[in-house]
Amino acid sequence: MDKKKKILHICNWYPNRFDLIEAHFIKDQIDALHQYVASDVMLIQVREGSYSMTSYQISERESVWILQFPTRYWIVKEITSALLLLLFLIKLPSKKYELINFHIAYPLLTYYHWFASIVKVPVVLSEHWSAYRFNFGVGKPLTRIKRIFHTQPNLITVSQSLAQDIRNFSPQKGVRFFILPNAVNTQIFNREECVRSNDFFMLGCWQYPKQPWVILDALEIMKENGHNFKLRIGGYGPYEEKLLEKIDQLKLESEVTYIGKQSFEQAAIEMKKTKFFIHASSYETFSLVCAEALTCGTPVVASGVGGIPEFVHDKNGILVAENSASDWADSLVKALQSNFNYSDIAREAQEKFSWNSVGKQYESIINQVLKTR
Repeated sequence: MDKKKKILHICNWYPNRFDLIEAHFIKDQIDALHQYVASDVMLIQVREGSYSMTSYQISERESVWILQFPTRYWIVKEITSALLLLLFLIKLPSKKYELINFHIAYPLLTYYHWFASIVKVPVVLSEHWSAYRFNFGVGKPLTRIKRIFHTQPNLITVSQSLAQDIRNFSPQKGVRFFILPNAVNTQIFNREECVRSNDFFMLGCWQYPKQPWVILDALEIMKENGHNFKLRIGGYGPYEEKLLEKIDQLKLESEVTYIGKQSFEQAAIEMKKTKFFIHASSYETFSLVCAEALTCGTPVVASGVGGIPEFVHDKNGILVAENSASDWADSLVKALQSNFNYSDIAREAQEKFSWNSVGKQYESIINQVLKTR
């Protein structure tokens, strides 16, 4: 048997003691690849809090360095992250790994160009962040973040849409883009024990760019027009209190039930029993919750933004052209009147998003990079 390639993943986000589900989509991609190569993981993170340095092992192959200190200045976090990364790379045994894969560029790699030459193996950068589309909330792209891509010729993104956002943010010649979708755990999200209701379900971390308000306004229109429906809402986040107030304001308590934060297993049960999963957002680089719903065989009604149209189509859902209450009301009525083949939806989604499928695609990308180094 051939010896497995040894890959090191250095992450800026990853599940940890402070947040058990932080960037679980990164862990899922890495775990999918681990079936085919030997993957070690190092989380290096600077976060706001009381002064402390936390260092521990999640598992034999997963390690954590988290530095906390009370600052909100991003430039301080950038420099501190760079110093932690430099310390780790200096201590790293030479020739232990065939490739290093960085996950989430900012702030970890802001000053990587200072010491990139000490890394003697090929490097890949994996990116998931929608911040590139919005210039990180400032008026124009920040030079020090744009510069990251000067030293990263191999870039993995979860969608063509995100790849284009990064091209627009930092137009660098010679960057090679690879598209790798998020991985869905089909042990949890699948069509097993699937008994459908006639309800809608939506789930999210309720903060920008999610748009739950437009869904509720659309439901008010539907109620006024005599349509019968039920909606269950799962999730958490800064919008939660305002969301509950909106349900009360529109007098939708009989139609809409807020069920709060859900575990992966609870979310899967909801997806398996609903008729449609609905998702309104101003922008998504991918939308893992939509992929998870499809893997349960559940059709999706979603905003036609970002990476969503790359896998939601007329055979597995409905794309809403504009995030207006009227467009959403029309689309939800259409959904109630539609019939989709749940088995076909689940089969297609599993072929795209299962750990086996994503792991094979990931391994192929690694092999391409190693062949052209």
